Amino acid sequence: VAALVHGNWVVNSDVLWPKDTLSFENGIPADLMCRARDYTILTFMENEYVTRAQVSSVISLPSDEIQEIFEGLGIRTPGKGWQLLQPPDEDFPRRFPDIAQRQELLWENKRKSWKEMMEAPSHPPQRQRRRSNRDSIGSENEERNVGRGRHRQRDSSISDDGSGEPVKGKKVNKSRKASETA
Repeated sequence: VAALVHGNWVVNSDVLWPKDTLSFENGIPADLMCRARDYTILTFMENEYVTRAQVSSVISLPSDEIQEIFEGLGIRTPGKGWQLLQPPDEDFPRRFPDIAQRQELLWENKRKSWKEMMEAPSHPPQRQRRRSNRDSIGSENEERNVGRGRHRQRDSSISDDGSGEPVKGKKVNKSRKASETA
């Protein structure tokens, strides 16, 4: 229900945005809102003051959604940024070391998962073309100018109309089915 942050309990993000719900402002899916809030909390755990720019550079959410997250966690100090609502309770870990240690492990796991997510490529790997197993005959074709699209070739054969004139500009279709060549 809550997570320990600097000795103070903070409501878990999934309580604020239950699974399969949307944010009120812009209809952002709950899982994105939870990840954004958890990242913001992690940033607060490492810094006394956090700016929106620090979070916005990593989290791609509309500014009013980021504002909502900050307003739920802290107060704004002009010139410094945002600070958690409650000052750190340094006495809590001394009184309840087991709880503090378990909570620290939970946050460490979240830190690791964020680090892995940030290091992962942001787009799926692109498909690569496979190389053909056949030998290339491109250089032979280039020398003879064969196989480079449709070319008009002169056919010196005699026309069938009996005029005896050679036919000029006749298109020759060189593509054949395998059954025609046998």
